[in-house]
Amino acid sequence: MIQVLERFAKIMNHVSAHDEAPCRLRDLAAMLGVSPSACANIVSSMVKLGYLESAEQGGYRLGPTPSLLVRSGAYKQYIVQTAAPFLEELVRRINENCLIVTHSDGKRVVLLTRKSSRELQLNEPLMTENLMHTATGCVMLAHMSGEELERYESVQPFAGSIFPAVTSWSGFRAKLAGIRRDGIAFDNRGVGLDGRRALAVPVYRDGELECVLGCWYPTVRANPKHRACIALNCRKTAGRISAALDAL
Repeated sequence: MIQVLERFAKIMNHVSAHDEAPCRLRDLAAMLGVSPSACANIVSSMVKLGYLESAEQGGYRLGPTPSLLVRSGAYKQYIVQTAAPFLEELVRRINENCLIVTHSDGKRVVLLTRKSSRELQLNEPLMTENLMHTATGCVMLAHMSGEELERYESVQPFAGSIFPAVTSWSGFRAKLAGIRRDGIAFDNRGVGLDGRRALAVPVYRDGELECVLGCWYPTVRANPKHRACIALNCRKTAGRISAALDAL
């Protein structure tokens, strides 16, 4: 039963984050790591319950039940609607994968993704248990109050981070202070042909962190000039999204 609930949650997260087009059954099955027939059984039940609906052009998208349950539309839909055009323009400019994330109960949750047109791409997990393991998660941790960070530390044993040389919470806190000061986090751990790099910048609303804009790309494209271009454009886009959120 727990496994079924986990798969249900993963499907909901995946479909809600990929709102630009219906999600195909084979893609959902690949994301879950199960056969299409096994995935079809879960999806069929979700359609019957209204969590998903079949799209006319094939595939699945969110049904009416999630909106009815929260009574205020999709989860943080105002962020998605505000950020979407800016994120699309950013991806056209730098031609790398980008996303908007937030966190819920200490977990990193993807609200919106936009993919580049490049042939070589790497997948990004939609929900990550440990915020310390992603650049976007570290930006969120860097903006927590001292009390919030202490609560996070109390339930999350230190188990590594995007900074391999850091081995303690005290050292990690120093890194978070640097992220807060610089307004950007870099994840440079990826090596080799299958490696990936990432960076993340904060998006504010009325001076408070509202969400985080992230970009990830293969290590083979991680030359200094390209990274600087990505960082500059991500900063500019985050500023534009922040201004648009302030105007709501």
